[in-house]
Amino acid sequence: MAFRLLTIILLSIFSSALFAQSLVDDVSENRNKRLYTDKVSPELSPVQIASWLKTQFDLTDSEDLRLLQKAYSNNVHHFTFKHYFKGKPVYMSGIKVHIYSSGKTMIQSYLHDIKTVSILEHYGGELYLMSAGNLYLVYKKLNSNKTRPVYEYFYGDDIIKSSLQSRYYRDTTAKAKVFYPNPIVTADTVYGGNFKDFGDANNPSLEAQLVEVEIPVRFENDSFYLEQQFLRFEEIGFPYENDDYKLDNDSFFYTRDQQRFEAVNAYYHLTNYMNYVENMGYSDLIDSIVIDVHGLGGSDQSQFNPDYYSIQYGEGGVDDAEDADVVVHEYGHALSETGSPETLEGKHRKAMEEGTVDYLARSYGRSLTDQVKYKVFSWDGHNDFWNGSTTSSNKKYEDVTGGKDSDREIWSSTLMCIHDYVGRNVTDSLVLEYLFYLTPESSYLDHVQILLAIDTNMNGGRNAGYMRDCFVQRGFLSYASVEDPLSTENVRMLNSAGFAEGNEALEIILKEKATVTVLNALGQKVAAYEAHTNFILNPSDFESGLYILQINYGDRSLSFKVIR
Repeated sequence: MAFRLLTIILLSIFSSALFAQSLVDDVSENRNKRLYTDKVSPELSPVQIASWLKTQFDLTDSEDLRLLQKAYSNNVHHFTFKHYFKGKPVYMSGIKVHIYSSGKTMIQSYLHDIKTVSILEHYGGELYLMSAGNLYLVYKKLNSNKTRPVYEYFYGDDIIKSSLQSRYYRDTTAKAKVFYPNPIVTADTVYGGNFKDFGDANNPSLEAQLVEVEIPVRFENDSFYLEQQFLRFEEIGFPYENDDYKLDNDSFFYTRDQQRFEAVNAYYHLTNYMNYVENMGYSDLIDSIVIDVHGLGGSDQSQFNPDYYSIQYGEGGVDDAEDADVVVHEYGHALSETGSPETLEGKHRKAMEEGTVDYLARSYGRSLTDQVKYKVFSWDGHNDFWNGSTTSSNKKYEDVTGGKDSDREIWSSTLMCIHDYVGRNVTDSLVLEYLFYLTPESSYLDHVQILLAIDTNMNGGRNAGYMRDCFVQRGFLSYASVEDPLSTENVRMLNSAGFAEGNEALEIILKEKATVTVLNALGQKVAAYEAHTNFILNPSDFESGLYILQINYGDRSLSFKVIR
């Protein structure tokens, strides 16, 4: 597959120009490079940024970049540009730009290189799709006759590609009873005995696990509706119940043998989680979503549909909407799609998507009660029907098989390891921010470097030591050689996290001879060096604090922040 795959980290410290000269002469000749530096001004409009990117990536006159998404998270502006060829979109091809308030900018390119492939066009095509070294003009059709809905991409009468749909107004408050997060967790038990599905039957043991909560509802004409600004119910798939979820009082009290219970349970946990995401500073990840808690023909699966921006929860076995882990897991796919639309492609990317939303689900569940730390879906997925997942697997990077469901726990366990070091809020903030950086066909190591870069940009790298330890435990990195995410084409930095902790030297590898000046946070010079190919900074030579390294290559200068 021909990709112009590039992750670019840009530093605009001391920048005065809208765009500075590229540190490499021609991006088009360096499309396989992972790190590259340049400078972008946050004052530019999306149109100006797109125009500059077209020049930098040497796009042809037939190519264009159009803004697909603009979002804002904690002090970061995010832009996603969709790649077009001859006025039609190119499947899974584009560029992401992330501009930080500090002046740093990260660019991620996942452009298909159409210059190197054959272009095959057929009347009626609506988008271009890369396959087997050819760029096909295809049309997309939804095939609902499969066990799970499948999109099929046709070139004439030939199917070029098939892809499964991803599994992936507050007026007043009312009272409700829900599982918190599910009866297995709150009873501190295992599936069996009275804690079984029994065809949705209720019993005193299960009813004792219900917790009374408050929920936001819409109040109209003396009636209470289970609806809010970003969430409503709709009958999407069979069975069709046509329930308006309306009450003439403010008590949504049901037990699991009543059909409305799953709606109330899902509604509470989704609303609660939306509020949390908003309070964390990620309101731009939240979009209006439609929910069907008894869908998919009664099957034992759930599904997020990015085209209709909806979730169907199945009711085979234990109803999926009874387990908050399943509820939040599926909503995690929605957050991912909002943060990085049209990027769920590639076996590693899909496995990490599942692992990420497994982590978000279990992190949420642990915030309610920490009695079950690592088991995901302990009610829906710890029973006769399927065995759920875990966020404490011993698998490592070397155990990756390429299977979405077999590999997911490697990534979720890595994220939960970070959670156990630095806590929920810090880890969730990193993960929610990371949802803006997802690209098609990305690898585990891509995502490791992105998370480290996010921590550097958002937190000054103060969590890098803990994060690196988790990455090492899972085999993604080794202590011997951990490249800093702010390394560039002209400078490589190793072991910045160990330097920050005071137990390892910071190794700086230069492309050529340079003068290195170390400034403290006040801008005062504390050290200077004439360096050749590489040199080290010993942590014992510096007090704890923030330092700026200025590396001068004659007519060029780079600046890096490091923590000691």
